[in-house]
Amino acid sequence: MIDDEKAKDVAVLNDVPYYESEVDKIRGRWELASILNFLSIFEPVLGVDLKLTAEEIESGLVKPDKSLAHLHVKLLKGIPPVSKKLKASDAWVTALCKTLDTWWPWVAEGELPLKAAKGEEISVYQELDPTNRLLILKALCEIRAEQDDIASYVNTSLKDGTGISYFRKDKVGGDGTATSYWYDGNSAIGHRLYKEVNMTRANNRMKGKASKNLPATCLQWEILATNLKGFQKVVNELSSSKVVADVAAGKTIETDVLPIIQKFQKKKDRALKQKERQEELLNSFRSYSAGITRSCRSRRPINYTYDDYDRAIDEAIKITKKRNTIEEQNNDRKHVKQGIASNGGSNMGMNSKESPGEKDDSDMSAESKGNIEKGNFSDSEESDKLEEAGVDLVNLVKKMKLLVARTLHVSLVHVGVQDLLELQAILLWKLETLAQRTG
Repeated sequence: MIDDEKAKDVAVLNDVPYYESEVDKIRGRWELASILNFLSIFEPVLGVDLKLTAEEIESGLVKPDKSLAHLHVKLLKGIPPVSKKLKASDAWVTALCKTLDTWWPWVAEGELPLKAAKGEEISVYQELDPTNRLLILKALCEIRAEQDDIASYVNTSLKDGTGISYFRKDKVGGDGTATSYWYDGNSAIGHRLYKEVNMTRANNRMKGKASKNLPATCLQWEILATNLKGFQKVVNELSSSKVVADVAAGKTIETDVLPIIQKFQKKKDRALKQKERQEELLNSFRSYSAGITRSCRSRRPINYTYDDYDRAIDEAIKITKKRNTIEEQNNDRKHVKQGIASNGGSNMGMNSKESPGEKDDSDMSAESKGNIEKGNFSDSEESDKLEEAGVDLVNLVKKMKLLVARTLHVSLVHVGVQDLLELQAILLWKLETLAQRTG
């Protein structure tokens, strides 16, 4: 059974002439136009998420799909009592059978083509003729139109100033007896132009004179146009007709309907171009990505310690120590020379008796005096001075860390390395100032 259904599905999809013939059959029935008109008018009540085109509905009627199932579920949810099993994949068919069994005599004619059969109705619906599925959908729309929310929407719209022609369509032209032209549609479902032909013929079912008095009426329904080219073609044909009613209908379509179709077509073409442009960009990006691979980024691991900062501070201290050593030597030389010059002038007027300091000076060798004049000191003296400066620098680094923590209003542990590195320039300036003071 399953293999037979799969084979039938493949045949429907691959057999294009069969699909087109079935679509032509349902397009030739006025029930399809009535369904599309109902969905177009009562879209605010049914829900904005129900956005199906006329072509999608036709395709679902020929071969049932998810779009057709979604449409039936949406309509069934508005008809009480609502079944709790509608969320299941095919449970809506069973709920549809129960609803139709109650309402069918009031909304349709003839025998109900689908009845509940303990789950077998699901496969029966799949095997129904597209015309029967069309009649079932038309009956469901009629049932939905009988609900209170639809009536309330109509009354509210009329009170707000909506014309009655919005709910009851007026024909755009015709000869008044046999032929009528109808236009209907919106931007979601699409726009269509219909032709209705009423044909009368003798009633062969009745015998005798009664057959001549009661002629039978045959309604023929035809879709003339579904796009801009079709509407323009119909306008040209009607305008060039020799029938006055056709010319008037063509003029009405040209002035009232054609501008709407042109605007809709421009919007549709704009959306199509935008979609094509996006696809081109996507394809070009894919081709570019296929030829060239992007190099991996080198990311440094996050470090919340002070290792990098301490390393930078140590380097800065070394550089500052070298610079301070050179500056200290130069300053010491200047001070020594100034001291010698001042002491030499004062010693000229002193008494010939030697003081203890003078004795020490006399005992000093000429080489030591030369070192003093040149500004050279012993290694112990220099190391003491550098050690004092290093202690001051370490204390300054600690104070700067505390200063950063207080400035950022965070704990000292949360002070990041990047924050401390940004203050490195300020710290170097402080170090230079300290070096000048110690010198």
